[in-house]
Amino acid sequence: MSLRTLRLILLAGLLFGGRLTASPITFQYNGDLLPNQGSYGSLFTTIGPGGPASYWPTTNWSSDGDVLTMSTAHGAGIWFGAGWVYGDNPGFSLANTADGNLVRTRVALGANSTEWSQYWYDSSGYGSAFYFLNNGFKYYTAAGETFVSTDMTQFHTFTTYVLAGQVSYFFDNTYLGGGGALTGASNFFLIGDGSGSTISGTGSMYLDDLTIITAVGADAPTIAAGPQTPGVPDTGATALLLAGGLLSLAGLRRRA
Repeated sequence: MSLRTLRLILLAGLLFGGRLTASPITFQYNGDLLPNQGSYGSLFTTIGPGGPASYWPTTNWSSDGDVLTMSTAHGAGIWFGAGWVYGDNPGFSLANTADGNLVRTRVALGANSTEWSQYWYDSSGYGSAFYFLNNGFKYYTAAGETFVSTDMTQFHTFTTYVLAGQVSYFFDNTYLGGGGALTGASNFFLIGDGSGSTISGTGSMYLDDLTIITAVGADAPTIAAGPQTPGVPDTGATALLLAGGLLSLAGLRRRA
């Protein structure tokens, strides 16, 4: 994120009463560096090359200054994230389920690539999961899985929101569904192929953007997909929507 963009985000907060009523963005990754470079490394410590060597014998990642590419073969995981359960001590923490968390990514898969993941659990152990396949993706609630067919070689935006033990899913800013959240290890985040020693993951996954907003509360559905009914959203949601728009504009300018 450029200094100019950050200033615009701060200005958005001032325009709406001097502060955001919802929590500001906790973490923004733009694919401009590898996850273990610059300020990213101290935040996401369960990372691919440079992590446990036995997990990454035939993997690699690279960045062209805009998009992160992660490549792997069956049985060799590659990911980055934060796993307090592994003894990590990253520079941020997901909020508890009463306060809510939102995670948004913009990802694509390479041709003939499949079995990549995005999943996370808040500090209370409630979470969500997307599973990316070569012909679409799955999303999960406590009741089971749902498959959605789509062209995964094109970039899409995937958003998950967990509050009070309930999970909501959005695909390209449209609500998919939700229900009771998954349960698992607390304060855990992973994006990539988390196979480690099991057989899953092949080809490449491309990550363009990642945004994590912690303690987002009830504003998250508005932030994820825009106002669902006519009217003016509250000032906190409006400021975050403007901030998100400015981030998107900055990204478009950068890619152009």
